[in-house]
Amino acid sequence: MNFEKTLQEIRDLQATLQKREKTVARTEEKIRKKKQVLDDACRIVCVRVIKPVSSQDETVVMHIILGSPAVIILDTEQNKFDLPVTLEYSSGREPDECLDEKDIWKIETPLREVLDRELKAEGIPLTFGHLVVPIHYFGK
Repeated sequence: MNFEKTLQEIRDLQATLQKREKTVARTEEKIRKKKQVLDDACRIVCVRVIKPVSSQDETVVMHIILGSPAVIILDTEQNKFDLPVTLEYSSGREPDECLDEKDIWKIETPLREVLDRELKAEGIPLTFGHLVVPIHYFGK
């Protein structure tokens, strides 16, 4: 067996692999930057919309509190995004009773139409998916 030839093939394969890894790394960085642009645009709309809707709508028992900075969870396959938030009553305390999906649905429903309309007005091709609340809201 020609070990020098085998060694050279290994080197060639490693060089090919390194080139591909660099290409993947560059592509991942491009994706990250493009997602950041969408994140920032959605975040601006959410901050602008959620506070007024949350504080003025009498059907919303709890206020929606965005993180600082607000975080967006993109689903690029379905052109949606989810929004992690915490909830609190007017008094400033978080819920201490057990919430279920229907409770969250009642809170996010007034937002859906407003957010989707504002996203469309800004030319953002995404729709609002769901609010993501801390898991301990469901297990109390």
